[in-house]
Amino acid sequence: MLSDYVKGEYLTVNFGLNSIPVVETSSAAGMLASIARQHIRTVIGNGETTFLWFDIWHPKSPLLNTYGHHTVAQFRSHLDAEVNEFISNDIWCWPAHRRTTKVEDLIDSIPDSLIPNPNLGDQVVWDCDNTGKYSLKSAILLLKEPSPKIL
Repeated sequence: MLSDYVKGEYLTVNFGLNSIPVVETSSAAGMLASIARQHIRTVIGNGETTFLWFDIWHPKSPLLNTYGHHTVAQFRSHLDAEVNEFISNDIWCWPAHRRTTKVEDLIDSIPDSLIPNPNLGDQVVWDCDNTGKYSLKSAILLLKEPSPKIL
């Protein structure tokens, strides 16, 4: 299991005939975590377990990286705000004050299909697999360089 490799002093990942040289786990683990983080999405249900500014749930997420601390202040929000703080009566409830271009862009870029559902919890999904579930195979395929095409 990949986690068993990461726990060791070194990490070696073998992709068939091609293997990645031995790398220190601290840097390899950091690299793997960074790559994996980009492919973990949250499907909003009630918004109670998803961080508004840090989690990947919006097309332009993480919102803090896209819009910055100034927009957090414009929303009169805080960094550990959860998505449910902007849902009221099962619909999005965005602040009406201080509508800057960035705030308008954030609100306007929410797809119509992204509708909160108070009866469902938020779901974390792995976007590298059609099932939405993480598998070691999908992670390896993500890391593996594509083979050259033979014409």
